[in-house]
Amino acid sequence: MKTVNINTCNFEKDSTVINNVHSFTSISGSTYTNYYSTSTSYPHKNVESGNEKYPTNFYTINLDWFQFLCSTDKNGNVLESYSSERVRITKNQTHNNPNFKFKYTVAVDNCDLCDIYAIPINCKHNKNQISLKVHNSQLYTKDWSGRIIFLLTKLGFTSPTLTRIDIALDGSDVLLKMDLFRRYMRTKTIQINNENLKINGVNFNKAELCWESYIMGSKKYQKTAELYNKTHEIRVSGKQYIADFWKENRLDVSDGIGRFELKLGSRHLSKYSINSLSDLCDARYLGKMLFEEINNWLRFYQVSLTDIKNHRKDIAIKKGKELRFILWDKIPQFTNPLEKVVTKSDGINEAKKSITRAINEIQKGYAIDSTATLISFIEVTANEYQIQYHAIKKISASVSSNHKEFENLKFLIDRLNTDAPNNAAAGFNGANQLE
Repeated sequence: MKTVNINTCNFEKDSTVINNVHSFTSISGSTYTNYYSTSTSYPHKNVESGNEKYPTNFYTINLDWFQFLCSTDKNGNVLESYSSERVRITKNQTHNNPNFKFKYTVAVDNCDLCDIYAIPINCKHNKNQISLKVHNSQLYTKDWSGRIIFLLTKLGFTSPTLTRIDIALDGSDVLLKMDLFRRYMRTKTIQINNENLKINGVNFNKAELCWESYIMGSKKYQKTAELYNKTHEIRVSGKQYIADFWKENRLDVSDGIGRFELKLGSRHLSKYSINSLSDLCDARYLGKMLFEEINNWLRFYQVSLTDIKNHRKDIAIKKGKELRFILWDKIPQFTNPLEKVVTKSDGINEAKKSITRAINEIQKGYAIDSTATLISFIEVTANEYQIQYHAIKKISASVSSNHKEFENLKFLIDRLNTDAPNNAAAGFNGANQLE
């Protein structure tokens, strides 16, 4: 039985010392370590299905982001050429990580598992370090940790150091708590205990006169949180596997689901004794981490207007009433992960994002030579991934609000229309849309 060590402390550049080390059991062959249970605790209410009633749960809790650094003796070219019966590594043409030169998508057992960022291009990381991020869909399956351990062993990656995890708490009650945040931002009778915590609204909905989401915390301090309507987000993102995860764990979704998402960097992760990777697959352990980070960090109080006007805030809070944001006794003790979520990337999503970023850069109009380079990039990328019509649509939308690079982008649309497959049958004339 082999082991792979993980470090939860901050990694010091050029350091060979690993502190706060914990063991990950390494699995080889086709045997996985599965983390699952048959039920969750704290039933919320009964929901009828036909003639039967079954208990539903108040919350679900799960890891939504898992990323760490590793050391390796393999350079980008070796990763690109690596292949085995169970592991396939594909190089991506584009990516948005500013700290690394290359990005690779790794599939294990014919299912995309993670992304690897290789060859650092700045001083933030050692030359032999890579960054590994597990795909979001795989975090909702029961065998992702076993496959990650298998991959680390297979590729010889060592000294993993946690850099970021997100913990997601979902439930209809979380959605209702958005009104609490709205009242906090609009009135003085709702106060929070933390003087240093700033809460901001994101994307104001003029029709409903409310913010679509709320963010809090500091990225510099490596601890932030977000509250938003997850049901609406899934309709946009298409992450149906999360809805399947709710169903598997009997979460009542009839009134919509909200999500409170805590995001922690290495600075905060260093204080936890993570004994094994299975800890981060354990609802009980994630619940304890959430409690540790949130309970004293964010509390809401109902205070009287007279008290808050005539007394210090702390006195008004003492005389007020606490409004429970999270019902800690209803955090699930177990979860049922999905059996499997099969994902296979084709690079199209990353290509679309890169085209959008390039269009935005062109509209800034820095220099003629950079504009020409970006236009060439858009044309090559759109043709390579056969997404000419997507590029035309994005260009049309951009120019309609900003005519700064009208002629250059109109010329590009004409070229893309010519290159697009089935152009005559499609009958799409993006250039006319700009006029």
